[in-house]
Amino acid sequence: MSPTFRFVLIPALIMALVAAAMFGVGRLRRLWEEPPAKVIEQMAPVQHRAEIEFVEGVGRLRGVIRNADGSRNTEPVRLEYRSIRGSSRDAEKFAGVWGEVTDSFDVQVPSGNTYLVAFRPRSMNVAWAGPIANHANGLLGDLELVFREGTPHQFQVADYRDNILPGATVLARPMFGFDDEGEFFPPDQVDGDVLTYSSWTEGLTYMVAASAPGFVEYRVPVRHRPGQFDLVNVYQDLIATGIVVGPDGAPVAEAEIRLSGITEHEAPFRHEQTNHTLLAKTDADGRFALSGLIEHASYQGLIIAPDYRRMTFDAIRASQEEVVFQLPPLRTVYVQLQGDLSTITTDDHAGGPPQLCLQVSQHYVVGPEGSRHPKVHHTTDQFPLTTRHVYYPGIFGHTVDMELGPATLKLRPEQIAGTGDIKVLFDLTSGSSAVSLLPVSTSEE
Repeated sequence: MSPTFRFVLIPALIMALVAAAMFGVGRLRRLWEEPPAKVIEQMAPVQHRAEIEFVEGVGRLRGVIRNADGSRNTEPVRLEYRSIRGSSRDAEKFAGVWGEVTDSFDVQVPSGNTYLVAFRPRSMNVAWAGPIANHANGLLGDLELVFREGTPHQFQVADYRDNILPGATVLARPMFGFDDEGEFFPPDQVDGDVLTYSSWTEGLTYMVAASAPGFVEYRVPVRHRPGQFDLVNVYQDLIATGIVVGPDGAPVAEAEIRLSGITEHEAPFRHEQTNHTLLAKTDADGRFALSGLIEHASYQGLIIAPDYRRMTFDAIRASQEEVVFQLPPLRTVYVQLQGDLSTITTDDHAGGPPQLCLQVSQHYVVGPEGSRHPKVHHTTDQFPLTTRHVYYPGIFGHTVDMELGPATLKLRPEQIAGTGDIKVLFDLTSGSSAVSLLPVSTSEE
């Protein structure tokens, strides 16, 4: 190994490696110190907790209310609670206002994962605690609600091409857990198209509802950071028109058009999907106008005539005109019962005497045009049985299940696929049933 390599090149190489390492550490430190990119849509500030089982009842929550400097609050504030017991669709949700308190509180709240929220008058800078594991007959006596220093939050409202909209409005409300309802508050200041809330709480998520003349209201959760300025986009409120007619081409008045789903096409932001929302009713001439539609979406749903003729639609879009929906012929299931009716009584969920009833459930598919994964919906209707003969009008689903107490019957696909009425004979003694197809014009004898 030459002296030049040993005493010149090796030291130079070591110094270069050290310098590169120091540069890398410095760059990583700068990356750690850079603020996060602005995100318009954030989840509410709910901690992920292990599932806790809460029994029915109330718990007692007690504590103090302080200012940011640690001093006790001296002005009256409104105390509210949000509590959720259980999970998923079976969860029980409770919300209420306890009234005014000052520097302390001692309240009883329905058990569950609970938020306590203190609102100052005419301010959305709030103090909160939660989620709290609030158990029935329990006592939590060392809680603190602290009002942190609030900072401004500003908005502008634009269309989806980011053109600022004149006359736009914004309303907002603090979110806690499941809550995005209740009273929404306007900005403290409007300066042209800039809308300013003077005091929001850092780290808290607010539900924001933005709207403008001729545009559909858009709601989005926004998490506040000091000095934040957000542009909220809304879609233009567009209309589709059409007519609903029967098999003979005659207009059908008072037909309901219900929304079951929305499919977005190249939309720049999320739009909330709805389920079974009533969009419109047809007039005396069978005509309808669907408003509140957005440009980059198609709509699927269900049409229900007053005589229970029903059909689905897959892809109506904004600005379409004179769309024609032709209802199929009315199909009816006639049920004739034989045997002892007392064997099919059903307990009343409200605690009343057992009832004799027929329950019919229909499953039907509604999905975007060409979708591989359409959504299955269902309707369930119950009819008290006062006679051995009963009829159910409006068969249209892909599957039809019928229940009479312990007796059940599922209509086969080939029976549903027909065009005529359906007659069902139930023998309650043997539990057997017979199904026959009838002409469309058949009426019950």
